[in-house]
Amino acid sequence: MPRGVLVVYTAPAEGGEVEFNRWYDELHVPQLVALPGFKSGTRYKVSEQQVRPGDPPGPYLALYEVEGDDLHDVVGGIGRGFADGSITRTDSSSPSSSLTLFEQVSERQDA
Repeated sequence: MPRGVLVVYTAPAEGGEVEFNRWYDELHVPQLVALPGFKSGTRYKVSEQQVRPGDPPGPYLALYEVEGDDLHDVVGGIGRGFADGSITRTDSSSPSSSLTLFEQVSERQDA
């Protein structure tokens, strides 16, 4: 069964970082990992010690491991969830987010 990683860059709205993080951690990630084909979700924030120049598309990154016969349909569950209200929105999130689906091409290697 195909596997992939959904990479999502996000940013809070001006002055909304506390509410943004609460919504993302307590509501959004649990709602997404409850969708069919979503296996896990982990959030990150860009390090203050970043050594490479340039800014990422947003200071926050969420990685979702997904699995299914049709990965695009799995990820499409997000839009369906927003449409039917099972996934909530927040005004504390900037409207500029970036989603990219990567399909797995090799097995994971651990140390």
